[in-house]
Amino acid sequence: MNENTKTTKIITVTLNPSLDRTLVTQYLHIGYHNSTSEPTRLDAAGAGLNISRAIHKLEGNTHAVVLVGNDATGKAYQVLLEDEEFPITTISVDGQTRSNTIILDTGAEQETQITENADNILRQDVHLVLDILKHSLTPGDTLVLAGSLPNGLSEDVYGWLTEEAHKLDATVVLAASSTPLEKALDARPDLVIIRKPELESFFNIPVRDHQDVVNSARKLEELGVGQVFVSMPNEAKALVVSEDKETQVTLTDAHIGTTSGVWEAMIAGFLVGQHHYKKLADTMELSAAAALFAASKVGHEFGEQKDVEVFMEEIQIDETDTTQEEE
Repeated sequence: MNENTKTTKIITVTLNPSLDRTLVTQYLHIGYHNSTSEPTRLDAAGAGLNISRAIHKLEGNTHAVVLVGNDATGKAYQVLLEDEEFPITTISVDGQTRSNTIILDTGAEQETQITENADNILRQDVHLVLDILKHSLTPGDTLVLAGSLPNGLSEDVYGWLTEEAHKLDATVVLAASSTPLEKALDARPDLVIIRKPELESFFNIPVRDHQDVVNSARKLEELGVGQVFVSMPNEAKALVVSEDKETQVTLTDAHIGTTSGVWEAMIAGFLVGQHHYKKLADTMELSAAAALFAASKVGHEFGEQKDVEVFMEEIQIDETDTTQEEE
């Protein structure tokens, strides 16, 4: 284990949290009365919070900062947070907290998501988040900026927070896409995590095969990103491109639950792995195993180390040393 693991921490920021309600039914019939086949699950969610929750399960040192509207949904959200066992700072502001509904149809093996958009979150509210970060981040810490932004919030927010975190000698992980990613690139995030469809949309070019993914990731590097992690959910793969290496992980198709939290579990496993292991292959293995565990569950549920280790035998790692290719 890296000695810095005990002292450094991973702080996540959630600017667009959601109260997620997960229902399970068999053969959903639109327009008719449907009954649930399992107890309904209610989760305080959002990309950053989920990443912190998964990190904590893997015994990582984490602290979540969540910007929550003070509406009824936001108040219910904060009540659910009382059961968490890691540090969470909630900032309650005027505005709306979104609520999402996930329906798992076990008969048709389909998942339906109904999502809302948050509103009335202002730039001045994010200043409150920055105040927390200035008191919480120390040199060597990692700041994770993840997820979508509320409607109306300036799309340069992640870039601004990245610049401020670098002033505090923190490493910045950005898990975003579209305009928020574009506007953050000048701030040079240390790691960008992006899904393949979002990568294709960002560059507005077809990204089909392995080399297309590598080339697009290298383009992000050229724009100032230190390291690029590309998730390929439809292919059950993920690829990390760094200066001298390309590391790909392939997962088995073990999805029997909902997709809720799978992406966040993969990110959490990768970040914890970076703190614990010297080899990128070991880090990617933990990342994939954490994702497989989350994919086997209904709702936002994350595994402990002993839980995710069960899935490690179902993972294939392929590494390419690009320095040798250049020679």
